[in-house]
Amino acid sequence: MHLPAQMRAAIADPAKMKGLSAPFEYVAAAIMMVAMIVQLFYCLDSLQSERKIAAYFSEVAAGVRCDDRAGKSDDSVRDIAAV
Repeated sequence: MHLPAQMRAAIADPAKMKGLSAPFEYVAAAIMMVAMIVQLFYCLDSLQSERKIAAYFSEVAAGVRCDDRAGKSDDSVRDIAAV
């Protein structure tokens, strides 16, 4: 690790300072690019989920969809509701 000696030399010569900071700039740019890609997929997923939820609630409100989580078909649910 020769960083303290390189920093002292870079203080005297500004051109060397640019050479020392370049790798850190590349790492920061790579981290920002990965963060932007993650944000893009997160936004796309949230928009897709919102669309699915809105479609489900509009179908429920229109009476098209019945609750099938109990393992009952639509006909049996209607028969029970008619009783």
